[in-house]
Amino acid sequence: MLLYPERGLLLNDVAAAAVQRCDGVRSVQAIVLEVHAEFVGADVETVTRDVLALFEALHARTVLEVSGVVSAP
Repeated sequence: MLLYPERGLLLNDVAAAAVQRCDGVRSVQAIVLEVHAEFVGADVETVTRDVLALFEALHARTVLEVSGVVSAP
């Protein structure tokens, strides 16, 4: 569960793993690769697409700030 002012989002395991790695130091690419390594069997393209979609949705809700250029690993 990701809580933010007056709201909450129930995250699946992959989304939770990605959000837990948002520390202001790791790049999006690093987060994708770490999540991919954690979930054996998932292909990197799917993980990339899912993490980017999650981050875009969180950014649209002003829950996450992403800086720089985001590109696939």
